[in-house]
Amino acid sequence: DPLEGFNRAIYGVNEAADILLIGPASTIYREAVPEPIQGVVRNFVRNLEMPIIALNKLLQGNFDGFGVAMGRFLVNTTAGVAGLADVATGAGLPYQDTDFGVTLASWGMDPAFYLVLPLVGPSSLRDGLGRGVDWLADPIRIAAANNELSTELFAANSLRVLDTRASFDAAIRDTRRNSIDSYAAFRSLYTQHRAAEITKQLGPGH
Repeated sequence: DPLEGFNRAIYGVNEAADILLIGPASTIYREAVPEPIQGVVRNFVRNLEMPIIALNKLLQGNFDGFGVAMGRFLVNTTAGVAGLADVATGAGLPYQDTDFGVTLASWGMDPAFYLVLPLVGPSSLRDGLGRGVDWLADPIRIAAANNELSTELFAANSLRVLDTRASFDAAIRDTRRNSIDSYAAFRSLYTQHRAAEITKQLGPGH
């Protein structure tokens, strides 16, 4: 963690934002929005992710994964009414996540060093670069910008953030409560989880 001083400063800002704003907002979302509606939001946002996921699967040389991702997007966009319903999973096209950080790992790039990103949280040099490339190359983001729908896309992504934050609420609270140094605890959790995630997607040796 050669950037520990910088990372701790960003972590402190992120923690303040989470405690004062993001965490409470996610709690309100979880308690105020019925679970079926949360499921619809989750389906819709996941469908928006499919083109960039498909592109990363292709760059990883995972042609089966590319086919599944494109199949999911086509099926859920049409039969699933713009992705509001997840019809594809029942049709044998399960959701498979990936990103350009995983693509870089498949090309042999190491994480390099731990990095805390403003408002995003734990990452690494490799995964931070991956996030930037995913954002720049995302066909849905580009299409939204070209059709003056960036505000609507931002709203959808904000709901995704609240939904994701709500799902990790118990783990975040436990880590804060039970750790002498929560920064170090979150760093360890992220590093282990990310390594396991990449091994699951790419196999041992990455």
